Amino acid sequence: MISNISEKFTRNEVNRICVKSKQTGDKFPLSDYQASSIFYLIHYDIWGPYRTSSSCGGSYFLTITDDYSRAIWIYLMKEKTEVLITLKNFIALVEKQYNKCVKMV
Repeated sequence: MISNISEKFTRNEVNRICVKSKQTGDKFPLSDYQASSIFYLIHYDIWGPYRTSSSCGGSYFLTITDDYSRAIWIYLMKEKTEVLITLKNFIALVEKQYNKCVKMV
């Protein structure tokens, strides 16, 4: 297997890469808090820029997760600066569509 790998990698580099690829990250500690109803607590994460833009030009992604139901919404954004307005729009959607208020973000 090692002989098939490109000449630019030494045996030590290949071994180091193999070891790193098998490592796992530390787990987050369990929380004592759990949301008591849907949309009481939501979590969000932003990632990007992705190397290829979507058909609408988005290269950043905003994921919103409801702590209670674990439902996930994904929004595409062209720029990171769109996060605040996207969160505000999501909270307005929750209030109108589900008749609920987001208590904590």
